[in-house]
Amino acid sequence: MLDEKEKLEENTENTGVSEGVSSESASNENVSSENVLNETEPVFEYISEETQKPEDTYQISPELEKAQDSKKNKKKMNPVVAEVLSWVKMIAIAFILAVVIDNFIIINATVPTSSMENTIMTGSRMIGFRFSYIFSKPERGDIIIFKYPLDESQTYVKRVIGLPGETVVIEDGEVRIYEAGSDEYFVLEEDYLKEEWTIRNDGYEFNIPEGCYLVLGDNRNASADARVWLQTIQDNISGINVYNEDIPETTVTDLNAIYVAKDKILGKAVFTYWPLDSISLLNNDPYED
Repeated sequence: MLDEKEKLEENTENTGVSEGVSSESASNENVSSENVLNETEPVFEYISEETQKPEDTYQISPELEKAQDSKKNKKKMNPVVAEVLSWVKMIAIAFILAVVIDNFIIINATVPTSSMENTIMTGSRMIGFRFSYIFSKPERGDIIIFKYPLDESQTYVKRVIGLPGETVVIEDGEVRIYEAGSDEYFVLEEDYLKEEWTIRNDGYEFNIPEGCYLVLGDNRNASADARVWLQTIQDNISGINVYNEDIPETTVTDLNAIYVAKDKILGKAVFTYWPLDSISLLNNDPYED
């Protein structure tokens, strides 16, 4: 019995020790859990306005300040000034567009003489397209606007009659076209002439150089065209100074100057728009069957 009692007390002591260890271990586990919780929780620190440092304040960039000032100034702009500025901008844009269109797209010209009647009447205003011959060549019958060969400061309008390399003969009021290297010809049917052709209607032969065109007016009895230019140059060569009211004075002596080079053609005349009762498309293909 004594031995059993001693064993029982010994077991009790061992149990206490064991429980003590478990308790300590539990305590350690609790501490460990608290430490993990404290490490994962975010730490918030309140900074009062008194303790806030200058570097913590929001800084506005100079560019942003200028933009804000600009917006404020716009808001403060006088409505009358704003309206005036808007009109100035519109007028400036319209002016620039007009210059671009007039110099690169269209030609706005006036015909001051009767040389193209009845196709284009005296004083008519017309529109031509500058880009008509950028990717193509002038054709017979086209009404072209070009620099006057004897004085390029002036602009003329005539109809294309002869093409590069052709020979054109005018005989008894008839235009005969010889193609390059051929003895055969065809007679040009000209239904667009104003009236019966009786002046300078005979004795002309034009051998057209490559890259050039022969042009005549539709009103043959009153047109200063290649026929008159030829006579003027011949007079210059011979030294005869004869005043001709049909054309300006010139000292040109090159006989080929009576032809219009392709690079001197400003564009193709397309339609007349003034006076209003003469608005019409111009016939640039009068020989179509």
